[in-house]
Amino acid sequence: MKIYLLNGVDAGRGFELNKSTVKLGRETDNDVSLCTGGVSRYHAELQRTDSGIWMVSDLGSTNGTKINGKVIERPQALVEGDVISLGDQNIRFGGKKDLALDVAEVLRSDADLVSSVPKVIFHTAPPPSTPEPPVRPVISIKPAETTVALTDKDLPSIPEKTDLSIFENKNLNLFQKKKKSDSVKGEAEKKGRRLSSTLLFYTSIVALIACFAAGFHYFNKETGKAPAPESDSKKPAPPFMLYYVKENVEGDNIFRFSLEINGGKAVFNVDDLKSRRRYTRTVDRVQLAYLEALQREIRKTDFFALEPEHTGASQPGSSSERRLLIANEKKMNDVTVKDTYAPNSFDAITQAIDGFSAHYNLYTIAMTVEEIMKIARDDFNNAEDLYRNRDANPANLLKAIALYDLVVENLDPFQPKPEIWERARKQRQDAEAIRTKMATDLDFEYNRRIRLQDYEGAQEMLVQRINILPQNSKEYETAIERRLKLDRIIRDQRKKR
Repeated sequence: MKIYLLNGVDAGRGFELNKSTVKLGRETDNDVSLCTGGVSRYHAELQRTDSGIWMVSDLGSTNGTKINGKVIERPQALVEGDVISLGDQNIRFGGKKDLALDVAEVLRSDADLVSSVPKVIFHTAPPPSTPEPPVRPVISIKPAETTVALTDKDLPSIPEKTDLSIFENKNLNLFQKKKKSDSVKGEAEKKGRRLSSTLLFYTSIVALIACFAAGFHYFNKETGKAPAPESDSKKPAPPFMLYYVKENVEGDNIFRFSLEINGGKAVFNVDDLKSRRRYTRTVDRVQLAYLEALQREIRKTDFFALEPEHTGASQPGSSSERRLLIANEKKMNDVTVKDTYAPNSFDAITQAIDGFSAHYNLYTIAMTVEEIMKIARDDFNNAEDLYRNRDANPANLLKAIALYDLVVENLDPFQPKPEIWERARKQRQDAEAIRTKMATDLDFEYNRRIRLQDYEGAQEMLVQRINILPQNSKEYETAIERRLKLDRIIRDQRKKR
C-alpha cells in the first residue's frame, strides 16, 4: 500500500507503507517528513492491524487530522481513495490511478483560495504513450453458457523490455550531428576537440563535487538514523508490564474495561451490564513493534512522576474511575483517577492504549455503548452513501463493504445484537453480490475484446475490474499483471501505425 502527496512542493510523490507503523510530521525523524504549512512536528500516525486494515490517528497536533474533510477524534480505518489532510497537506491513501488529476484538482482548489483568476496552468495529464482510460459505469453483459475464460497465454507474446518511451520519438535524436561543408570541416574538428577537452575537464570537476555531496548526505543520513530493528522472532520482548482499568457507573449500568500486558501477552476484557456486552480476548504473543510503539509514547510523558491519587467529587447516580499501573525500565507507578480530570500524561497514555487496541481491531473496546453506537451509525450512514453512488464510481462498493464490515465487527460483542448490526450485515452481503457480478461481467467482456484483438477496449474493462477488486486478493495481482502486458501491446501497436 502507498500514500501520495496531492499538493505542496513534493506534489505527486509517493511513499511505500512498508512498516506496520508510519509517523507523519514536520520533523525529519518522522517516517514521512512534510514541509507544508499547518503540519505539526509529530502530526499523525498510520498503523496496520493484524487483519491488514490501516488506521490513522492524530498525535495531538495543533490543526488536527481530517479524513475526506472531516476532523477525526479517534483512530479511524482507511479505505483506498481516502484523502488525509494534515494542516495544509493533502495525502491520498491507496493506488496511484488518476493521481495527476487529483494533484491538479488540489492545486486548482488552492489557487481559488488565493484568487479567482488562475495565474498558473499546471499540466499534470498522463503522457500520451500510456493513456489512463476513464472509469465509466459498468454495463452488465450476461456471459454465454459456453464461454471459456482466456488465460494470459492468449495474449500476444511481447518480449520484456525496459520502458524507454522517452527515446521512442523517431524525430528526436540526441546524438545527431549537423552536416558541415568540406571547407570548414577541418577547422570545426579542431574546435570540437578543444571544446571536448574543456567539457571533459569541467565534467570531471562537477562529478567530483557530486560524489562528495552524495557521500556527505549519505553519511549524515546513516549516522542520524536509528539502527534497523531486529525481527520479532530473534529479538526478545523487553521487560514491561501495564495494567489499565476503566469503570463507569451511570444509573442502572456498570461498564468495565481492562487491559493487562505482561511478558509479551495481552488480555482484553469488557463487561457492560446494561447491554449484556461481555468480551474477552487473549493475545499470547504481542508483536514487538506494537509494544515498542506503546513504550515510546509512555517515555514522552512524565507519568512516573505523577501522584498516585487524583480524586474529585462524584455526581449523584454516576461515578467514574480509571487506574493505570506501569512497570517499565526499572520504574513503576500506580495512578488512580476518580471523578475528576486526569493529568495530561495519563490521558496521553490512554490514547496510546486505544491505538494499541486498534492493532487488533479493538479500538472501540474501551468505549461505552453510546460511544460505540454513535460510531456505528456514522460508519453505516457513510457506507450507505457510498453504496447508493456505486453507479457513478464502482470503486465505492469496496469502500462501502469495508465500512459495513466495521459496523458488524464493532457491534458483534452485543447481546442481543442491535438492529443496525443486522442491517449492516445484510447490506454487506448485497454489496458483495453486486461487486462479484460486476467483476464477472467485466471479466467476460475483457475476454471477448481480447478475442477481437480490441486491446484498448480490453484495457478499459480491465481498469474498471481492478477498481472493484480487493488489493490483497490473487485476482487483483493477476489483473495488474494483465494490465502491464496490455500496456506494452498497445504501445507497440501505436508505433506500427
